[in-house]
Amino acid sequence: PDLERWLSSFYQYFELKGFRGVLSVNIFHCAALTFTFAFSFTVFFFVDWEAILSCDSEESCRHVGFLYARPFAEIGRSRSLVLLFFFLFFAFWLFNMGNTYHTLRDSADMRHYYKERLGILSDDILATMEWSEVVSRLVQQQHVTPFCVVQDDITALEIANIIMREDNFVISLTNHRAFTSRLPPWIPPRLVYTRAVQGCLRTAIFRWAFDSRSRLSEEFLTCPRKLASRLRYMGVLTLLLVLPVLIFVTLVFFMRHAEEFRSHRTSPFRREWTDYGKWTFREFNELRHQFKERMRSAQLVAEDYVQATRPPTPLRDSLQRFVKFVAGSVLAVLLIVALWDDTPLFFVKIMDKNLLWYLAFFGFLFAVADNAEDGSQNQSQTLVSGAPLVMHTEMMRLARCTHFLPASWRPPAPLAAMAGGCSGAQRARLCQHFGHIRAEFLGDFFVHRIQALAEELVGVVLAPLLLIVYLPEAAPDIVDVIRRSRHASERLGDFCVFGCLDPARSGSEFYGGPAWQNSAASSGTDSAPPTGSLTAGGRGARSVENRIVSHGGKLEKSVISFILSHRTPWSPSTLSDGFWDSHPAYQGPRLSDVSTPASGSRSMTSPGPRQLAQAMKTFTRSSVRDSSANTAAIPMKDLSASGQQQTASELQGAAEGQEQRLEEGGGGGGLAFPERTLANGFSHIPVWGYPVAALALLHELEDFQQRETGASSSQHRLYTLFPDELVALERATSEVGGE
Repeated sequence: PDLERWLSSFYQYFELKGFRGVLSVNIFHCAALTFTFAFSFTVFFFVDWEAILSCDSEESCRHVGFLYARPFAEIGRSRSLVLLFFFLFFAFWLFNMGNTYHTLRDSADMRHYYKERLGILSDDILATMEWSEVVSRLVQQQHVTPFCVVQDDITALEIANIIMREDNFVISLTNHRAFTSRLPPWIPPRLVYTRAVQGCLRTAIFRWAFDSRSRLSEEFLTCPRKLASRLRYMGVLTLLLVLPVLIFVTLVFFMRHAEEFRSHRTSPFRREWTDYGKWTFREFNELRHQFKERMRSAQLVAEDYVQATRPPTPLRDSLQRFVKFVAGSVLAVLLIVALWDDTPLFFVKIMDKNLLWYLAFFGFLFAVADNAEDGSQNQSQTLVSGAPLVMHTEMMRLARCTHFLPASWRPPAPLAAMAGGCSGAQRARLCQHFGHIRAEFLGDFFVHRIQALAEELVGVVLAPLLLIVYLPEAAPDIVDVIRRSRHASERLGDFCVFGCLDPARSGSEFYGGPAWQNSAASSGTDSAPPTGSLTAGGRGARSVENRIVSHGGKLEKSVISFILSHRTPWSPSTLSDGFWDSHPAYQGPRLSDVSTPASGSRSMTSPGPRQLAQAMKTFTRSSVRDSSANTAAIPMKDLSASGQQQTASELQGAAEGQEQRLEEGGGGGGLAFPERTLANGFSHIPVWGYPVAALALLHELEDFQQRETGASSSQHRLYTLFPDELVALERATSEVGGE
């Protein structure tokens, strides 16, 4: 836990770009929280609303006192309830103040560590650095002044697993639908992922599941009934607090968003990602800043997808134009009256409402009609003859960013048919299929902002029902997924097995992984190998007790993302020895020379920046050999200036194409993961820590993309129908046998 807290603080310091970022975020959070409590308590406790609402003329309102003269003298039932809620909120405020103090204290220690140990002297320098640069320095610093005392080495993969210990399990539970498996049809899954419900779920599960050594307790893994009981206790607690929490959340939402909606700075009908969608799209070991960056790119693509696939709606468009015309006309008249003399706005009444009320009402109506659009009006809404191909292309653009393409979203016709080689009835069925995809996407993952805010409030109300009735029924599913996805590290506690990023161990055969079979069935007995062990099966198949694989290729996509995001953004071959001595950003402590470990050894002394560049050059060009077939090398290319923009998204089209081809051909052929080791004895990539099978997956995927889209491929003509961004790919690994 101490190591986990230290690394979480280390990562937060990087995520917020230094001490100034941590200080400003926490100080202004506390200031906003203090203002919310003070302002709301003043409005509901000290303001005499009965007197204010009783005045109906300028004369009567002139003599009304807005505040109670003696607020604590006569406290009625409603104001007593307000006072009780204030004490509850005050306890929450004290908790936040204490948390802020500890965060700032840890950040002050981190500032010293970044400067003195890592040689990153200022926040401005840190703001220009990638996580791969920072974490590689941290890995090497472990050998000089260890921050992890339980083992000599630590890799970037292990660091990511420690930071995301709980998050990886939540991603796995979401991937296997453990939270939503027992919900009734009338409760959408996204309500389980509202902040109120998820906060209670994570508290009930992870505050009890892990012991002091960050290992899953046997009591948790063998007794789901106790988890169900804890969920019910959390449900009773939320039932007691539902009213004050609902009032607080409503106040925060109103104070934060009301002015934005009124001033048109943010439209209430602009779409945003649901928390359910975020946990569905997030990948194993994908840190917060990486995921946020990917979702920002996906936001623009999703808006284009919604607009491009929007069916013609003449009735809604006509109604919208009519409402805008009527509301705009009334507003124009009222504005002219206000410019001439504002007195009539207060004293001229229509149906007991003055003109000022109508000005606000029609202004709101005009804003709603003006913003109730899925996209800009200047784009064509006409579906051309190639509509199925257009819809499929936009969907693949979306999948390129979200890395999400379930089997039900794939087209029921070949690419040639979508390009125009189909009848009118087939085209209508294809459009209907893509319409269902659009409805599912907009219903579960990409909703209007006003809907997302309303569902957060609904989540507060439904939290007791979910925690008392439905989620306890899912406790066996939750425990089963956690138990089967458990990876016991020797010294660092228990991780999610998918966080190991090992396709040879947890890969799906539908995504090129090894074939698996039940060990008891293969041996003809009831015996099974120990959890996590591999046994030989027939024709290269493997068996494992309680093995679990991710759905939709989540593991394989996570592997690609991790490899491509954990590379130094400079080419070691281009850096001279004098660079490290002259550059002010790297005037940190000098580390000792690196020594290559012998075969089977993991001990090494720590390199400094200059030696790290040479070591990375050596490691990335080390050969990856098949222990039985002596295959050629699969080194990672240097990440030079021309390749700095390479991301996991560029491989998404190839990954989905391979996935579809594998399913059409049946079985899991296509990629093979033989037991490989590096020439210097490592079974994983030094510094980064991902297994060699992960690098083999990336290499084979790139070969697949070149075979499929090459000029000699039978599919080459069809691939030309797609934009270059969905087909083109810059290799991150070298050609077989190349440098």
